[in-house]
Amino acid sequence: MDINWLDTLTRDNVTLEDNTLDRIVEDGIVLKDGTKVPVDVIICATGFDVSDMTGGLKIIGRGGRNLREEWGEDDPRAYLGVTVPGYPNFFLSVGPNSAPNHAGGQNIVSETQVHYALECLELLNEKHARALEPTQEATDAFNAASTRNSRD
Repeated sequence: MDINWLDTLTRDNVTLEDNTLDRIVEDGIVLKDGTKVPVDVIICATGFDVSDMTGGLKIIGRGGRNLREEWGEDDPRAYLGVTVPGYPNFFLSVGPNSAPNHAGGQNIVSETQVHYALECLELLNEKHARALEPTQEATDAFNAASTRNSRD
């Protein structure tokens, strides 16, 4: 089953970069070999390690905040499991407190999260805004409700 993912890679406006990423800059990425690649969207496919929500990536937010340090070993928090306060335009799929504990229905959860991210990007575009992120209050409320629901 393929939704034309492989065909996407043959498009003129698509490249697959499998070189090591050095850093993200305002208008693209810089690879370890110094090559700068202009990008509109970055998708990080970090593998499937549910205990390492950052996938080994160094994710720096507003004011130099470090997501790995904030989440620590076992306390990741996100709004709807998709966005994180202090990390504008950063979207997760299967983020904290969003997936069923038994993995049943994961496809539906992932699809819903991707649709949410796309709607956020559409809103940014419509409003001619540069950044979107959840409030800390909304994130705290979502996580508190998720914790209550998992105990019930």
